Amino acid sequence: MPKPKQQSKPSRPRLEDLPDVLTVNDLMAFLNRGRNSVYRLLRSGQIRAIGGNGPNRFFSDWRVSKQALIDYLRGEEGRTA
Repeated sequence: MPKPKQQSKPSRPRLEDLPDVLTVNDLMAFLNRGRNSVYRLLRSGQIRAIGGNGPNRFFSDWRVSKQALIDYLRGEEGRTA
């Protein structure tokens, strides 16, 4: 009997392949987290962003710079320059 094919997970995007401005979907794919988890990071300020329902609401959706994601990954989340 043939072995059933396993569905392969889509590969996680590489940091260098991400655009300079990220959306929630980009963050979900890169961090391998669900939508609610990513929104929690954004609302809490752990990942610096503009948009959403915060004081820096410029877009109706969240936007995150690649540098803000790098800062978060380095443990510098929420710091301001």
